[in-house]
Amino acid sequence: MKFAPLRRFFYQLHLWLGVVSGLILFVVCLSGTLYVFRNEARELASPEQFYVEASDARRLSADEIVAKVEAARPGKKVASLTLPESSTRTVAVMLQNAPKKGDKAEKSGGKDGKSEKNGEKSQKGEKAEKGDAKAPGKDDGKNAPKGGGKPRGETIYVDPYTGEIVGDGKTPVDDFFGSVMKLHRWLWLPTEIGRPIVGVATIIYVVLSLIGLILWLPRTAAAWRRKATWKLAFNVRFRRGGWPLVFDLHNALGFYTLLPALILALTGLCWSFGWYRDAAGTLLGEAPFKAKNEKPEAISVPDGATRPVSLEALIAAHNELDPGAGDVTVAIPQEPNAATTIQKGRVGGFFALNVKNKTRWNRFDGTVVPVERYGETVEVERFSDKPFGAKIASSIRGIHLGEITGLSSKILAFLVCLIATSFPATGVALWVRKLRARNKKEETETETADQETSNEQTA
Repeated sequence: MKFAPLRRFFYQLHLWLGVVSGLILFVVCLSGTLYVFRNEARELASPEQFYVEASDARRLSADEIVAKVEAARPGKKVASLTLPESSTRTVAVMLQNAPKKGDKAEKSGGKDGKSEKNGEKSQKGEKAEKGDAKAPGKDDGKNAPKGGGKPRGETIYVDPYTGEIVGDGKTPVDDFFGSVMKLHRWLWLPTEIGRPIVGVATIIYVVLSLIGLILWLPRTAAAWRRKATWKLAFNVRFRRGGWPLVFDLHNALGFYTLLPALILALTGLCWSFGWYRDAAGTLLGEAPFKAKNEKPEAISVPDGATRPVSLEALIAAHNELDPGAGDVTVAIPQEPNAATTIQKGRVGGFFALNVKNKTRWNRFDGTVVPVERYGETVEVERFSDKPFGAKIASSIRGIHLGEITGLSSKILAFLVCLIATSFPATGVALWVRKLRARNKKEETETETADQETSNEQTA
């Protein structure tokens, strides 16, 4: 009994925080539900861009694809390309404007590998990160950056057997999912207004979830020992219908989705507040979105050197260091003194950990460029070698978007967001029912008192 006042306090706090944030949370969760399968929707809407018929013909090499694309798109340079493991997928190629003569991109650098332009880009990227981390939707589809260096540009799709450009990355559903993303992130408000509102509502959701767990627990020691109590706590009474079902949808489903919903909320806050990203980086030992602003490793460029080593040779060398299947992404920097980055990892499947191993290469002599990572020099930056905190930090985007383990995590994220969308509705419904019951009780008590007073007066 001594805990009753504290429980009433938590109930009132849960109630009014839910009332204040309910509409915003409903919108954020609903838009998140819609956004989970955006890539699958894009592929269904425009399959010719993403799929080709399997053929016995030889697939073109990376160098052949680069040559054909740059010939078909004068004034453009290939910044990166993703070679799929599947024989029925197209090659994603990201293009950027070719540097003009006299640009710093060509003039800067030299043997010491220092590029002023690279430094300027990094500073701009850091400022952008502090102001507004890259929105989830901007990483997909037509503008998806691939590989190291994170240059942004136009993404096209190429037939791996012919080198023909089969799509410009635009699909009929892009505008819809762009609007969904803006609703999810900013409520269709200006960024500086909508982003903190969504962030605060997300923090409230975290508090609501923790308080909800307290209220979900049995009230008394005797109740803890009864099987019926736990059966009611875990069960959803679909056959009963009515208010018992509404209560269970809020109570039992709230418990079942507690952990995954908290994970989605806590990772989502990395896009809302710079101070939260900084705190997460301190806690995890590595900053979220760190790879976004990483500059390509510097390499020494021999005087008068061209590119003597083919991309295909670099990919083969990577495969020797990092054997195994997976999609291969090659990032080709425009700066002559920057390393070429190669990443490989599995993408798609029902359960496939969506992580990649990375190497960096001197494209002039074909040697791997070692890097310092976590106190040691490595040739291959493997996800499995990262400390636990760094693994979490580098996976935040995949975790939040439900992509971390392929289709299985997408289904989970979809169901969790869908159920979370119902909580504001079921919570308000239960509150209104309780108000009505209280008003009805007060009316009954008033009528009884009036009747007793009338009887006394008659007597």
